[in-house]
Amino acid sequence: MTKRTPIANGAFSIQDFWIPLLDHAKPIHRQLAKGWTCIDKGLPAFQEAPITLHAGAEAVDTAPVILVSAPGAVGKTTLARQISWATGSVYIDLATAGPVGEHTLSGGLFQSDLMEGWSQGTVALLIDGLDEARLKVNSESFDAFLRDVVRLSEMTPLPTILFGRTDAVDHAWLLLADKYQAPILEISYYDEESASKFVRARVQSKSGIPQHLPVQLEAAEFLLSRLRAQTEDDGDRFSGYAPVLLAVADRVLKEDNPSTLVSRVQDNHEPVTLQSVVDAILVRDRDKLRSIDFEDRNLLEVLYSPTEQMDRLAARVYNLPVPEQTVRMSHSDAKRYEEALESWFPDHPFLAVPRSSVFDAAIAADALSRPAFAAAALSKELRRGAAANPFLSVFYPGKGETTFPSEHVGVVYASVRSRLKLTEAATLSVIGGAERDGDSFPGDSSAEVEISLFGEKQDDVATGAIDGAGVLVLGAHVADAHIYLPDGTVELGSGSEATVAGPVSIECSALSIDAQNIVVESARGDQESSVFLQAEEGVGHCPSNLTVREGVSLAVCWPGAEIYPWTRFAKGLPEIDDVAISEALRRFRMFMSVFRGGKGRGLSRSRSKIESGRMTKGAGEVVLEALLREGILSRDDKSYFLSTDVLGEKLGVNWVDCQQYKFGPRVLDFFRQVLRR
Repeated sequence: MTKRTPIANGAFSIQDFWIPLLDHAKPIHRQLAKGWTCIDKGLPAFQEAPITLHAGAEAVDTAPVILVSAPGAVGKTTLARQISWATGSVYIDLATAGPVGEHTLSGGLFQSDLMEGWSQGTVALLIDGLDEARLKVNSESFDAFLRDVVRLSEMTPLPTILFGRTDAVDHAWLLLADKYQAPILEISYYDEESASKFVRARVQSKSGIPQHLPVQLEAAEFLLSRLRAQTEDDGDRFSGYAPVLLAVADRVLKEDNPSTLVSRVQDNHEPVTLQSVVDAILVRDRDKLRSIDFEDRNLLEVLYSPTEQMDRLAARVYNLPVPEQTVRMSHSDAKRYEEALESWFPDHPFLAVPRSSVFDAAIAADALSRPAFAAAALSKELRRGAAANPFLSVFYPGKGETTFPSEHVGVVYASVRSRLKLTEAATLSVIGGAERDGDSFPGDSSAEVEISLFGEKQDDVATGAIDGAGVLVLGAHVADAHIYLPDGTVELGSGSEATVAGPVSIECSALSIDAQNIVVESARGDQESSVFLQAEEGVGHCPSNLTVREGVSLAVCWPGAEIYPWTRFAKGLPEIDDVAISEALRRFRMFMSVFRGGKGRGLSRSRSKIESGRMTKGAGEVVLEALLREGILSRDDKSYFLSTDVLGEKLGVNWVDCQQYKFGPRVLDFFRQVLRR
């Protein structure tokens, strides 16, 4: 067996890391199993994104399995294919290779006649699409596939490289942890320098007019700098995202006179945001109308508007009829228009292959707001599960202080989570009934929605209101959620399997589960986590299988919860006759719920959240003062902090106990004394 070439330095570029790491791999120039190939042509304008070593006890240059993680659409697939081309490694696309299982890897090696090269260390595998593969099968099949990877990786001197989004890599890391702690390389967003190189390379490779190139490059740099300045609060998350950079480059390439574009931006006639970039491309594409010799020249002002383009794009994407044309025109003009559309609409920038996640998100967000397409768009976005489009939440029209349909909350939240880095977290809070902030009015059934992002700082990504008596659709992957909807229905799942990743607390009038298999798990790094599900009505559909993974505690409470598969997780709520004590406990639990369950992760919340009217109404203010007095909570000018050690010392409970209403005598005595004060 061959030995690996030592890595020269800590850089994780293709030249400095991947080529030395996989230097014994030999290209395969023949047909392989479905989804398996050796990439024979690289991208001449490829610009590598920064990569950092996030975790791993195993040395990255000797580990049998290396995980590569990134938020959605950052460029995992492009990097994997480029590494394949540069090193001769076999690229496996799990999105096209068929459902995975116990013998996926071993079967593919035998079918492709690669087992000998595998054992000799001349065949290396780059396995892409962990998230897509996880959606196609149940958890048992996916875990069996990962175990097959681990077993076979011990038979070769070359590492097996797995690429996936953050959630899928987290899951793989947990399963592999039984054998060893696999190193995780994280693809980061492009920083200012590499983003500039990315855009310049794109413009240079696509510019069709050499004499325009200098001005195009200047315009691209200017747009990028403006975009970075207007989104500086997001750091590189927005202006360093590959699809955003492609959209900026394409915006410049679509402009006949780039100098005019620069002037418009400088004069503030055209703001530079992702929405403005998309809008400008739609306006620019409308110029194609001028090639049609209409009898009625006024049609140039009314046809093929951005709204009509979005209607036609949605109809094509969701395979639905195009809304009826309301513009009146002669038969001959109508014929000319339809012939022109048949000719150039398939080449619309938003339909270019490979598809842009930015443009797909713009289409989906617009479709969700239109009755003709909303159901189809929602169904498609729900099916994405943890592989949600990271830009949907950027374009979604319900962002900000507004009201939006309750069935959209799940897909917007999934979109936010899909662009998380390994060091970040996001939370969903939905509060209805008497617990919501402000005054209640008869007949007012609204519920407050808040999606927060935790990284170097805390940001509210989306806030608004939904119908608290409606149906809250969460989809197939739910994580880090606190939901209190005493008058509403919560719907989990969208197909064969649903994953609930703690901490999750759901209290509602009715709970609907649309899944045959339920997996309850905790995020990697959490030392204690909880999933609590409570409904006033019985759950009509029971899943066939329930898997509760190590590191998470599950409790369920509803009429009839004692039946399979919930039997050993069914809990009754404590019966407390004292209304004042019951109210104090509810406030105490709400304060605890806003802090995440994992030690060292998110154990702080902003003062504005903790001191809001929703939290401090009723007995809330008294409870908060008591928690501060005992040192369970502390605060500075900006934030509150939870000490789980003091919580256990003073009250004899932990965070999980609070989520599941496990309040013993010490807690009850504590709040009796608090209320006497």
